[in-house]
Amino acid sequence: MGSGKTVSTLTAASELLAEGVITRVLVFAPLKVCDNVWQFEHEKWEHLKHLRVHVATGDAKQRKAAVEVNSDILVVNIENLPWFFETFKDGHGCDGLVIDELSKFKANSSKGVKKLKRRLAPFKWVVGMTGTPVAENWTGLYSQMIVLDGGKRLGTNHQVFLDKYFYPTDHMRLNWALRDGSAELLVEAISDVVYTMPSYTGELPPIEYWVEDVTMPKEARVIYDKLKKDMLVQIEEGELVVASNAAVLTNKLLQAASGFLYTDEGVESLHYAKLDCVQRLIDEATGPVLLAYWFDADKEALAAMLGCPIYGQSKSKVKTKILEDEWNAGKHKVMMLHPASASHGLNLQAGGCVVIWFGPVWSRDMFTQLNARLWRKGQTKPVDVVVIETVGTIDALVSARVSEKGKHDTLLMKHLLER
Repeated sequence: MGSGKTVSTLTAASELLAEGVITRVLVFAPLKVCDNVWQFEHEKWEHLKHLRVHVATGDAKQRKAAVEVNSDILVVNIENLPWFFETFKDGHGCDGLVIDELSKFKANSSKGVKKLKRRLAPFKWVVGMTGTPVAENWTGLYSQMIVLDGGKRLGTNHQVFLDKYFYPTDHMRLNWALRDGSAELLVEAISDVVYTMPSYTGELPPIEYWVEDVTMPKEARVIYDKLKKDMLVQIEEGELVVASNAAVLTNKLLQAASGFLYTDEGVESLHYAKLDCVQRLIDEATGPVLLAYWFDADKEALAAMLGCPIYGQSKSKVKTKILEDEWNAGKHKVMMLHPASASHGLNLQAGGCVVIWFGPVWSRDMFTQLNARLWRKGQTKPVDVVVIETVGTIDALVSARVSEKGKHDTLLMKHLLER
């Protein structure tokens, strides 16, 4: 992450365009990355300033108009991938394809994977970019390779792939673990099309991770424990909160750990332990703070307490870019953001050196990528990453799961670098 994947890919595209190998490049990227990275990256480099880059975001009319403009690089947000191929079945003159944040295609059943799988033939040059190829698990490699080579290296049958390299860890065959020796076999199968960017983290200031524990008040603990045990709880004389299944219960327990519960009537506040902790951590911080939240109720409570800007809330690209520039100019002590919309492609290292997570999140990809908004090239100060956990709750389980997922990327990088 932050190693120069975008400029490297643009440089390769520029050379292939100049040599006539390809005539136009189609880029799919997350929306914020389209608007904040691909739209401006070529302007930063003297050898890329000649490229005509057009970003096709906005409503359908705006997107279609952008596609029709004569350009070298056409950038479309990933969410509109189905729309693009339904509207322009021939790819509209694009014979080069770049997928920024390839790991977003790790779900084999997604619409994007199915669309790309059927549309690969016209593309002479295909590149996938990601800093976290197996952030969640190794099974996700299959669909990522499918959109790059149509199944040439890992096969065209997902079940055959699973049975070859993995074994099921539950009787429903929903979760899979690597067979002995499979890591080496997978790396060997894909190594001819994988380039690992040289690591630069040894040149960065140190990064430190720690957990800040908070204690849930007794009244809230009673509610939490009853909800966990019975999958339902009545808050004082108010509404009955029911968890209809394990997935809903998990989400409800995370809410309670944060300090609230969603009900049919709105939001019921349970405690302020994490809010008090956030205020203390900000007061003690060594520099400006990126504050990551998950639930809207967290966002509302934090915004009311801190009065700080929230990245990504404005639909205006101009206002969003202004806020990013203000942050990097040191004009904000705290900026809130949601990891789902701000964990990829942003360069925020000039504005701060502390990340506070209001609570842990299940996604290793989001956790790693968001922290890398600060711990990347250009950072001059040590970076602190703090995760607030409520003692004796599901928070600790989520953090442990994310830590376990981190072994996947570590193992893949180890085998790639040993080639």
